[in-house]
Amino acid sequence: MVDLIRFKYQKLHQLFLKIFGSLLKEEEQNKKLTGATHLFISATIVIFFFNRESVIPALIILSLADALAAIFGSIFGTHRLFKKTWEGSLVFFFVSFIIIIVFTDLTTEVVFLISGLLTTIEVLPLPFNDNYSVAIGGALILSFLV
Repeated sequence: MVDLIRFKYQKLHQLFLKIFGSLLKEEEQNKKLTGATHLFISATIVIFFFNRESVIPALIILSLADALAAIFGSIFGTHRLFKKTWEGSLVFFFVSFIIIIVFTDLTTEVVFLISGLLTTIEVLPLPFNDNYSVAIGGALILSFLV
């Protein structure tokens, strides 16, 4: 809610930037919702529409794999893949693979395919924030399989 209100009230926006500005991407500082807001909205959608068995791993993938991929990719990434890096994408793949193995009883081959599909979804330059595609895509895929 603060994320929407800050654009309407300049003083609140300035305070928000003073406190959180160093954590924001450039586009999030000016007239775009933050990744945290997109994460909250996508988590709400997934929790509302999907079963628990698919929601838990999908949201952990969104929270952990996506974050670690971004960190690792920004530090060690040298090979570009659209707006991401191969290095970050490999981290996303392996972390999502481990999460799905831990939280489901799917076969290794199926988990490999799901992780590859989610990594592809995450890396594609879609016209909306990847928090939606990863969370909803993950929950959708897993809801058919678990």
